[in-house]
Amino acid sequence: MNSFVKLSLTAIFWSGPGHAVPFALTPGTATNGVIDFTVKAGKSHFGYATRPLETELYDCDSDNCYQFIQSVKTRAQEYGWSALNGIFWVPLTAHPNSEILNFIEEFGQFTMERIKEHAISFIYTPTRAAQDDRML
Repeated sequence: MNSFVKLSLTAIFWSGPGHAVPFALTPGTATNGVIDFTVKAGKSHFGYATRPLETELYDCDSDNCYQFIQSVKTRAQEYGWSALNGIFWVPLTAHPNSEILNFIEEFGQFTMERIKEHAISFIYTPTRAAQDDRML
C-alpha cells in the first residue's frame, strides 16, 4: 500500500485524538440514534431521505409497482430503514414472540391492520423509528 493510500485511509477513519469515526456503508446509516434536525447534518439527512425516489413519480399502476418497490428498497438500505432494527421489520402478529419479517420483502404476509398496529407502536414517540417513518 503506498503512502498516499495510507494517508487517505487514516484521514477517512480517524478524526483526531480519541475520535474514532463510526463505520457506515452510507451516510444515512452512520447514526443509529435520534437525528438532531436542528443542525445542518440532520437537516441534510432529512432532505436527502425525503427526495423523490425517481424523476418520474410512481403512478400507482401495477405495471410500475416492481420498480417502485425496488426504489423503496434502495432508499431503505441507504438510510437504515431495512436494517434489522429498522422500521421495515414488523412482527407478523401482536404476540410478543411472533416472527419478525421485513414487510417490503414479505408484503403479502401482512394485513394492513397489522402494519398500522406496528406503526402506532412508535409513530408518536421521540425515537429514531418515528423519525424514519416520517422520512419514508
